[in-house]
Amino acid sequence: MARTRIPFEDQWTFHLGDNIARPRKILAKAHTANGLSDLAVDECEKFNIEPLVGKRGAQAIQQPQEKAEGLWKEVKLHHDWRISMPPSPSHSKVNDYPNAWQGFFPVDISWYRKVFDMHTVSEGRHVSITFDGIVGLSDFWFNGMWLGSHATGYSPVTLEVTDLLRADRPNVLLVRSDITEAEGWWYEGGGIYRHVWLDMYGSIHVPHDGIHVFTTHLEDDVAEIGVEVEVANNSYVAATVDVLVELENLNGETLSEYSVKTRSPVHLAGDELTTVNLTTKIKYPVRWNLGDGKCYTAKVSFLGKGQNEVLDKTTCTFGIRTIEFNQSGILVNGRHTKIFGANIHQDFGVYGVALPDRVVEAKLEMLAEMGVNAIRSSHHPHTPELVEHADRLGMLVLVETRLLTSARLDLLKDLIRRSRSHPSVFMYSLGNEEIYTEGTASGRAVIQRMHSLCKLMDPSRPTTYGGISHLEDRMHRIPDVMGMHYRCLLNDVDTAVTIAPHKSHVLDEEGLYASVRGVYNYDRAAPYSGSLSSIFEALLHREEPHEGGALALTETKPSGDISRNLTQAFAHENLSGAFVWTGLDYRGEPTPRLWPAVISSYGAKDIVGIPKNYYWLLRSIFRPDQAVVHAFPHWSWPGRQEAQERIPFRVYTNCDEVEFFVNDTLVGPRMIVKDHKVDAPDGGLQYIPGNLLVRGYRNGVLAATHKQFTAGEPSTIRLIPDRQTLSSLDRDVCIVRIAVVDARGTVVPGDSDRVSLSLAGPGFIAGAHNGNPNFDAANFNAVDSIAMFDGQAAVILESLQGEEGVVRLCVAGPDGVSPAELDIVVSNSMAGHQGHRALDERDVGVEHSTLLRSSL
Repeated sequence: MARTRIPFEDQWTFHLGDNIARPRKILAKAHTANGLSDLAVDECEKFNIEPLVGKRGAQAIQQPQEKAEGLWKEVKLHHDWRISMPPSPSHSKVNDYPNAWQGFFPVDISWYRKVFDMHTVSEGRHVSITFDGIVGLSDFWFNGMWLGSHATGYSPVTLEVTDLLRADRPNVLLVRSDITEAEGWWYEGGGIYRHVWLDMYGSIHVPHDGIHVFTTHLEDDVAEIGVEVEVANNSYVAATVDVLVELENLNGETLSEYSVKTRSPVHLAGDELTTVNLTTKIKYPVRWNLGDGKCYTAKVSFLGKGQNEVLDKTTCTFGIRTIEFNQSGILVNGRHTKIFGANIHQDFGVYGVALPDRVVEAKLEMLAEMGVNAIRSSHHPHTPELVEHADRLGMLVLVETRLLTSARLDLLKDLIRRSRSHPSVFMYSLGNEEIYTEGTASGRAVIQRMHSLCKLMDPSRPTTYGGISHLEDRMHRIPDVMGMHYRCLLNDVDTAVTIAPHKSHVLDEEGLYASVRGVYNYDRAAPYSGSLSSIFEALLHREEPHEGGALALTETKPSGDISRNLTQAFAHENLSGAFVWTGLDYRGEPTPRLWPAVISSYGAKDIVGIPKNYYWLLRSIFRPDQAVVHAFPHWSWPGRQEAQERIPFRVYTNCDEVEFFVNDTLVGPRMIVKDHKVDAPDGGLQYIPGNLLVRGYRNGVLAATHKQFTAGEPSTIRLIPDRQTLSSLDRDVCIVRIAVVDARGTVVPGDSDRVSLSLAGPGFIAGAHNGNPNFDAANFNAVDSIAMFDGQAAVILESLQGEEGVVRLCVAGPDGVSPAELDIVVSNSMAGHQGHRALDERDVGVEHSTLLRSSL
C-alpha cells in the first residue's frame, strides 16, 4: 500500500485581521463551532447541500459580513502577508521589542481557509496534513472541530484528519496565525510561509523522520552503515511485518548485495511504535565532502503476508563522511580546514520569508562562491529545503533550536530527528545569547538536559551553544564545543579560549559589520553605514536607550576594525573557526536602528545578492587558494580633480604586498598587507580621472590585480542573470542583476535612474529590489519599474509551471540610455538548471584578475 505526499498549497483564501466570528476551541458539542471553521450557509447553497443540522439556521454557520464583502482573497501558499504591507514607525509593535527589530512591519492576526473535496479513504489508510512552518501561535479547525495549537513558527506540525474527513460534502480547514507576540527580534514574516503537504499512508508505516542512517566505521575500502527504522502501527490490531532496506548508489542504481532485512519478522501490538536496528556495508564508498555533496539513498519497505504485500515504502538520503574537531579547525574526511562560516536568516529579496525552493538554493550557492563552507541557521530550526540543498552542495550546517529551554524538548527532538541523517548537518546549537540565563543554576540544568538528549538521540554529532556572557561559568563547558560570540570584537578572544583549554572553540558569531553598497563613510542623516566606517558608528546609533549591549561585557577595549577582527577569528590557532554575522542582508534588526532603515546592513551581499566591498574581505579570507585583490571606493569623483583632493582608499587582499597605479603611473612604494587590508597612505590617493590599478604580490611574485575606470555618462543597461535556463517542471527562479553602465561598461556610481521592467513568454516578474536598506515608498513592491541604487538593482523572474518557451526581459531606462533585453529558455527538463552563475565583476566594469593560485 504505497504512501503518497502531494503539495496542499492551492485554492486557499486569506483574511487579515481578527474581526471574524472566532470559532470556539473548547466546544459544547462537536462540529458546532461558529465562524468559518465549517461550511457557511451560502456555501451549502452553492454546493446544493443542507446544513449539517438539516435545517437552515439553528446551529448552521452563518455567513460573516466580511466574507460577504469580499475581504477574503484567494492566495497560493506558501505565503508571507507582511512583505506586501508597507513598513511604518506608526505600526503597532510586538510587546517588549523596539519597532525597528522587526523592520517596522505591521503585526496582526491572519486567517487561512481551504474548502476541498476528498474521496472516501479506504480502510487502513490514514490522512494527515503537515505545515512546515506557520509564523507565531497557530490554531487549527477541521470541519468545525478545533484540533489544537502550535506555539512556534519554525517547526512543523502534523494534523491527522482521517476520522474527520467526509466524502458527502466539502471539507473545511481553517488556520489562525497570531504574530502579535514575536519569537525573534528580526523580521519573521506572517502567515503560512513554508510548504504544506497532504500525506496518505497505511496503518503500518514509517512516522515522519523515522529513518536514521549513520556510519559506524569508515575506511577507504568499506563503510559500515547502521540503519534505525521506526515502525508504527496506528491500528488497534496486532500485525507482523518484515523490514527491508535497499541502498541506491549515487546514480540511483540499487545495490542489491547491500540490501538488508530483519532476521525475524517484527511483531507489533495494536497502537505500538517500535524501532528496528539493521546494519550493512558498502564497499569502496564514495565520501560526501566539502564542495562535493555525494549522497546515497536508503529505500525502506515494510512487507506483509509473506512479503507479497508492500505495506509502506519510503526513502532517506544519507552521506558517508567523517568530521572531527580539533583546537585549530576541523578534519573533514581527515583533511584539515577552518570553519569558514556565515550566519543567515531565512528571508530574501522580494519574497520575505516565503521563499521558493530555488531561492533557498541560490542563497547557499552565493555563499559557497564567497568561500563559505558552513552556515548557521540563526536563530531557529531550518527549512527542510535548506539542509537538502546543503547535502547536494557539500556545505556544512550548524542547526539551531529556537530556545534554551527544557519546557519544549519536543521541538529539540523534532530538530534532531529531521537533521541526523543529513551529512551536511555537523553540529547542534542549543541556543543563542540567553543572557539572563547564562551563569545561573537553571541555565546549567537546562543546557545539561538538552545536551544529554542530543547525545542520546544522535551521539555522532557534537553540541554547542552561542554564549555571550559569563563564559567562565560551567554552563558554557557542558556542550562538546564551546561556542562564543564576538570575542574578537570584544578584544578578549585570547583569554576566552583558555577558559576550557581542552575543548574546541568556535565563534558562532563574529563580525557585526554594517555597510551599505555605494556608501563609504557613516551618514547619520540617511542613515547609512559605509564601507570605510568603524563598526561602532552605526552600531551605537539608535533611537531607544541602550547601555552598550555586548560592549559592556568585557573590561578590554573593543575593536572596531573589521579586518583585524575577522583575520584573528579565522586564523586563531585555538579556534576551530567562526561564523560571520552575516552572509546576506536580512529584514529587521537594522543598523543603525533608525527609521527609515528596515533592513540590516550586516551582510557581505545585499538583500538581493549584489556584493558589497565587505564581500571581498571575506572572500580574501575564505579562499586562500585564490589570490584576491579588491580596491575601493570607485574612481569617479566629479569636481574633485580641480581641488586636488585625496580620496581615502582601501584594499582587501590575501596577498603579502600591494602597489597602486593611477593612469599607469606607480604611486609610492609597495605596501605591506596587514590583516587582509591596506589603506592608502597620507589620507588616500590624489584623484585624477582615468584608471586605477592595484597589483598584489605573494612572495614577491605578481599574484592578482584589480583595475577600475572613471565612469562616464550613463550609456546603456547591462543585465546579468544568475542562470541561463529555467525549468517548467517546478517553480524555478532567475535573479537578474541590473546595472547602468557607461560606454566602456563601467557601472555609474550613485546613479538613481528609474528603469521600466516588462516580461514576455512563459514567466512573470516576481518583483524587483535595489538593495537600499531604507524604506522607499516609490520602490516598494516594485514590479513594473525600479530605481537604481548606486547604479544597480535586481529583478527576480519566475517560470510558469507546465509551459515551455523563451521568456524575454526588457529593461528600459531614461532618454539617452540604451535599453537591454535578455532571453531565458524555459524547458520541461531539469537538466542544466542547477547552479548559480559565478560572480564576475567585469560585468560592471571592474577587472579582477587572479594570476597565481596556490595549492593551499
